[in-house]
Parts: sequence; structure tokens; C-alpha cells
Amino acid sequence: MYVGNSGWVIGPSKVNNSRTHKTFGCSRFVFNYFLAIWRTSFQSSGRSLTYNLRAIQFS
Repeated sequence: MYVGNSGWVIGPSKVNNSRTHKTFGCSRFVFNYFLAIWRTSFQSSGRSLTYNLRAIQFS
């Protein structure tokens, strides 16, 4: 947020703020999902997932 010399406040609107929160919430969900898959595969086999295996699961 920026307050200039004139006193105007420049920042996101309520709609933009809501959309930003939804976007970051979705990306956090996807990151945590694949982190859990990576952890379980690493604990069970001692190897991590390759990019190709993660991409197949994602699509």
C-alpha cells in the first residue's frame, strides 16, 4: 500500500484482495498435497519422485 503526498491510498480493491487470497490458498493446497506424496514415497523407498511422475499426477 502506498500513501503519496496527496494522502491518497493506493492498494488492491476488496475483489482483488479476495482473488489473491483464493489463488494463494489453492497453490498452497497443491504444494502441500505434493509435499505429502513426496514425503511418503521418500520414506517408503528412499527415493524422491521425478518431475515426470509428479507431472503425470498433476494432470
